[in-house]
Amino acid sequence: AGVPELLRSKLLQSKGVRLAGEDRVQTVIDALKLPEGDETRPASIQRITALVGVENTVTGSLLKAGGKFKIVATVTRASAGAAAPGPPIILEGTGEESIFSMADELTRRIRNEVGVSRGWLETDRSAADLSTRSVEALRLYSEGLALSRAGNQREAARRLEGAVEKD
Repeated sequence: AGVPELLRSKLLQSKGVRLAGEDRVQTVIDALKLPEGDETRPASIQRITALVGVENTVTGSLLKAGGKFKIVATVTRASAGAAAPGPPIILEGTGEESIFSMADELTRRIRNEVGVSRGWLETDRSAADLSTRSVEALRLYSEGLALSRAGNQREAARRLEGAVEKD
């Protein structure tokens, strides 16, 4: 939990990257009424990118087995006729703290995949510097955002307050 927020924070550091708003993307996905799991299929990605008005999408998953973590992500380019997924980006780490370095590396690889280099005088701050060094705070923050988007403001506030306490 929290990896999308880390990536978003990292990608927003680049002046050469513009991100679609999370609410806009979710509204489009909801309006398409896609079956669970279909939002990552190439045909669905093509429809979503056309409606949101973006050129690239990033989809992926975070897997946990014991103390080991694995991120598998794909950058898909939207073209006039079809979505063209790139090669999978696979990152592995040990311990919850590895999530931050994995997010840093994933961001670097996403930028390379879409052809955006760091601009002159742009700094590359680590994911932990941009958000929190606490995995628990990141998890609570992510849950709070999801609850807020779902309309459960009271529980969202509790989670967000918990995130602040852990941070």
